Order: sequence, then structure tokens, then C-alpha cells
Amino acid sequence: MAFFGTVRAEKGVVTLIEAAKNLISNSNIHFHIFGDGPQLNQLKAHSLDNVTYYGHVENVDSYLDKLVDILVLPSVIPEACPTIILQAMSKGIPVITTNFGGQKELIQDGRNGFLIERNSINQLVDKILILIGNKSLYDNISSNNLIDILKKPTIEEYETLIEKCFEGE
Repeated sequence: MAFFGTVRAEKGVVTLIEAAKNLISNSNIHFHIFGDGPQLNQLKAHSLDNVTYYGHVENVDSYLDKLVDILVLPSVIPEACPTIILQAMSKGIPVITTNFGGQKELIQDGRNGFLIERNSINQLVDKILILIGNKSLYDNISSNNLIDILKKPTIEEYETLIEKCFEGE
């Protein structure tokens, strides 16, 4: 289980930590938090055995390959196009994220991940348990991500699209 992003309230990290508290008795579940931000020290103070903090990392793909089986992005704000979701999809990693903004545009609930309500600790815990408890579903979602990512622009193509938007000003 992993979160990548700025560690601040808008990214839903409190929801993630509360889910980790609820799942602490399950020794098969470990949370990896990648990123820096204003809430990092506050969250570290909880000192949960099932959570590891890495701070800012450069080679996200390497960590996705080595440590991540599920990406969790429980943002409480709509995001335009969270590229971490695209990166996870390209590796066949199921995603659990909130059901609005760009997150909802990238994830189809039950097909390539799960959508949850913002601040819903219970929904997040339920979706985590569903994914780790059903290998067939996990494998299906993983395969769908590898298929679906081929229909999306690459990160480089997104960068080009954004640059073109600003060229017209």
C-alpha cells in the first residue's frame, strides 16, 4: 500500500493514517508514505508499526516496482490529472482514490481500481481488504490497468498538451 504526494490535509493523508490504524492488526498490510509536506512530522508522531515514511523520492517508478501493490490517493480535493495514478496503472497496480475530479476520470470503479467518498476511512479499509482478499479480482484489475493505460496519453504527451495551452497566451 502506498501514497505518493505532498503530505498535507488536502491529499487525504489523515484518512490514510486512520485506515492504517484500523488495519494495524493485519500483519500483511503495510503502508508506505512517499512525500514531504506540512503534516509529515505530525503524522510521524503517531509512530505506527505498519507505516513507513520515506520523505521526498526522485525515482518513483523504482519504488512502484519494488514496494507497491496498491496505490492509495485519498485526496479531499479534486485533482486535475494525478500522474501518480497513470504511473501506477502503467505498472498494473490497482488504485484506490476519491470519486471526483481527475481521479474519477482515470479510475472506473471496480474495473481498474476503486473510488471512495472523501474522508471515508471505512470505505478505504473495505476496499483495501477486498483487494488483498481476492487475488482473482486483484489480478483482473491489474490486467485492466495495463490495457487501459494504453488508451491514455503518456506523461510526455500530457506535458506537451499543457505547454501548448500556455503557448497561446
